[in-house]
Amino acid sequence: MAQPKKESLVLFLVVASVCQAGESNQPVTFRCVTRGDHQVSTRAMFWATNHTTNTFAVSLSAIENKAGSNWIIQWQGWQPLLFQPLGGLAAYQLGPHEAGYATVEQLYCSPTGTVWRAKARLQPALTGSSATAAHLRHYPDLVQRRIQGDTNLPLHPFSTNITFYGESVYVLSQEVSEQ
Repeated sequence: MAQPKKESLVLFLVVASVCQAGESNQPVTFRCVTRGDHQVSTRAMFWATNHTTNTFAVSLSAIENKAGSNWIIQWQGWQPLLFQPLGGLAAYQLGPHEAGYATVEQLYCSPTGTVWRAKARLQPALTGSSATAAHLRHYPDLVQRRIQGDTNLPLHPFSTNITFYGESVYVLSQEVSEQ
């Protein structure tokens, strides 16, 4: 397997279930990529593979440390991941059957000397009648915000510039041991 490129950028997308790393039923495989002795302590690289026909927005939601047989949350938040798929353009979404990597420039907790794992939140992009219903449900709010001066919002109720997302699913990376 070829190593992912390292010059990616990162910036920037209720609980249905949590899938453990390696489960065959998880919609997206989420792994931390270790880079050996040239790893910078404040950077982390993640590789994700979408096993479905859905598009997902993926965000880093927690870093957990192992304490005995328990997992303790070291950092919890929301950090959208910008994925660079092989041969494609960087995007905040992972398309159907797509794989890509994302580099977090500033991993807030910088786990060292412990076993840790990452938790990622997947939000499926709505399509079809679900997307239509979401557009109609949120249209009055969009019009109100437009009247209040947010001119970046479209007036068309079915604009393709706005993506609505479904219920979140969480997946866990593999256990990572760093010294």
